[in-house]
Amino acid sequence: MSSKTTDRCIIWSNMNLDLDEWREDMREQLEMNGTDSADITEDMLYEEMIRTNDDYLPDERDNLN
Repeated sequence: MSSKTTDRCIIWSNMNLDLDEWREDMREQLEMNGTDSADITEDMLYEEMIRTNDDYLPDERDNLN
C-alpha cells in the first residue's frame, strides 16, 4: 500500500482578522453605500469587515472549481 500525503493551504478564514488591514477599504465601502463619514464608528467598520470577509467564501469556492 502506498500512503498519500495531501498538502493543505488555508485560502479563506474568518479568524484573526485585523481591522487595521481593512479599515480604509471598509470606510470607503460604507461611504459608497451612503454612510456619512462622520457617522462611521469602529463597530460599523468591524461589522462591515466581517460581512465582507464572509462574502468572499463562495467566491473562493467558485475559484477552486
